[in-house]
Amino acid sequence: MRSSLIRNWAVLFFAASLALPSPSQPLSLEMCQLAARRTFPMVRAAGLAEEAKVYNLSNAARGWLPTLQAEGRAQIQSDVTSLPFDLSRLGISGLRTPKMSRDQYVLGLSLQQPIYEGERIKAAKQLAEAGAGVAEAAAEVNLYALREQVNQTYFGLLLIREQLRLNALLQDNIRRSLSQTEAMIRSGMAHETDRDILSVALLQAEQAADGYKTTGRAYAAVLSTLTGLTIADTTAFTMPPEPATERFNSQKYRRPELVCYDARLEEVKMNRQMLDSRLRPSLGLFAQGGYGRPGLNMLKDKFSLYGLVGLRLTWSISPYYTRKADLGNLRVAEEEIQMERDAFTYRQRADLASEIEEVERYKVLSAKDAEIIALRERIRQSGEARYRSGTLSGTDLTRYLNDEQQARLDRAYHDLQGLLAQYELQHTLGKDGQTVGLNH
Repeated sequence: MRSSLIRNWAVLFFAASLALPSPSQPLSLEMCQLAARRTFPMVRAAGLAEEAKVYNLSNAARGWLPTLQAEGRAQIQSDVTSLPFDLSRLGISGLRTPKMSRDQYVLGLSLQQPIYEGERIKAAKQLAEAGAGVAEAAAEVNLYALREQVNQTYFGLLLIREQLRLNALLQDNIRRSLSQTEAMIRSGMAHETDRDILSVALLQAEQAADGYKTTGRAYAAVLSTLTGLTIADTTAFTMPPEPATERFNSQKYRRPELVCYDARLEEVKMNRQMLDSRLRPSLGLFAQGGYGRPGLNMLKDKFSLYGLVGLRLTWSISPYYTRKADLGNLRVAEEEIQMERDAFTYRQRADLASEIEEVERYKVLSAKDAEIIALRERIRQSGEARYRSGTLSGTDLTRYLNDEQQARLDRAYHDLQGLLAQYELQHTLGKDGQTVGLNH
């Protein structure tokens, strides 16, 4: 989070450019994730936070620079300095009691150089770092939420593509049966009703294919918007590999939200240090020089140059007036952040338990799918043989075809939903493999 802005985003864009597919290259889930991260408007938020941090640190460091102040003043006083006695009454002749003018003028420069500032500059730098950390972590939370949306859309497209593939197989089987039915009608072994039944089944399969295509185009449009990639009907997609299962048994995880809560707590801590720094005195060198009437000699009523240098120690008690309320506000903010963190980890525990069960449920369902499909295929093949021999009606054959199709669709759904469940579990645990305790 503290690495160089240029290096961070150069690496991201370089990786995303390498991941972009060529026109003939199939799309992978990783390619879509990188492209979505590059396209998402919030990707610039972390870069802007880093840029703002540089400015804030630069401003804080300038607290050590000397300050130069020009001053001009003209004033009329109600009274001026005078001697409390009359020289003539003391018997001293030839001397006049000096008398100052009521109008006075000053034109000068004042230079101040901090030597010790109560660690306020250090606290300001740390606060700038903490603020940038919060902004960067919040941007990463938004980017991480985008991953789940890409996952859902990508797997939705995979399911649609598989449904279309299975639908095409169903149509081939129906057309083959229709061709056999035409020959059987001519030989008197089948009725025209059987042909009509199979024709209806074919139309329904074609109708289902049209629905799949419409849904697929909607998914493709969403994925194209998320990634900025052009996705056509002919775009190929690769099946994502199974995530590393050893992480699923972990009771720890690392989510960007937790990093963001830590960053916010760190910002509260830095604000508290800033409050502490305001209670300390400050020490600095100062130099003043100018031209005015009177100068440093108050009894010399004429314009003259003057100058002085020295050390100045200042210690303000005004921060004590609001310190109790300021600390109270920080305590409330810290408790609110911790409460949000606890609520987040509570929800994540519930999600984690549910998702682990979901992964196991689809494993159980998928384990039976292959056996069900094998049986449905044997039933369909037997039905086709009986249909050709004239001992099975077209209605029964259509039912066998649809039952086998449904079994294959169920397996495709269970396999893809099971894989998606594993990716959702991985998303809950955290994508980068780092772990911290839920009670951290």
